[in-house]
Amino acid sequence: MVIIDDGKGTGKKAEINLNNQMRVRATSHDEEHFATSTDEQSYQVSSSQEPGVPSLTFANTNVGDVMNIKNIGTIDLIITSIVASADAAGGVLSIYKNKVTDTLTQNIPVTPTNLNFGSAKTSTTEVDIWDETNGDGIQGLTGGDLMRSEVIGTNEVIVTNGAVLIPQGKSLTINYSNNTGSSIEFECGLRYYFDTSISI
Repeated sequence: MVIIDDGKGTGKKAEINLNNQMRVRATSHDEEHFATSTDEQSYQVSSSQEPGVPSLTFANTNVGDVMNIKNIGTIDLIITSIVASADAAGGVLSIYKNKVTDTLTQNIPVTPTNLNFGSAKTSTTEVDIWDETNGDGIQGLTGGDLMRSEVIGTNEVIVTNGAVLIPQGKSLTINYSNNTGSSIEFECGLRYYFDTSISI
């Protein structure tokens, strides 16, 4: 006969029914919950985090890379959502994987925010946003593979369900194109966590 106790010396035992099934009560959480609460390794970053840059101004015909995130740590980065917002519909949002990073110009480095507000841990990433000093976005990013491209409305949330994984040294770039005939204010961001479960 096998007896399962709680391992804490309380004398409490697991309950087995007549069909030899263990009775349990469980609570389910997604991986991001534990990345925030236990590992303190979930983050968000936005192009509007830089003071004085609440949105990026795209004149008509402007097109360029507006945000680039590169994983410089050793743990896989999992993107859970990509957010884009504009004050008018009709622009084209494009997402690229693994653009080659040369010396960047027309960029502002930004620091992602830890979603556990009691944590002092920082994201092992390099994140840059366009500084609006030209009409063609961040300079110094080349190549890469197009992952997705679409005409967006005034707000777009791409939920990846953890399907986008960025290993060490790889990157994701958000590009925006305006050919609507008028100026558009644009903002974008990412939510992600580091998959520490594979390193345990």
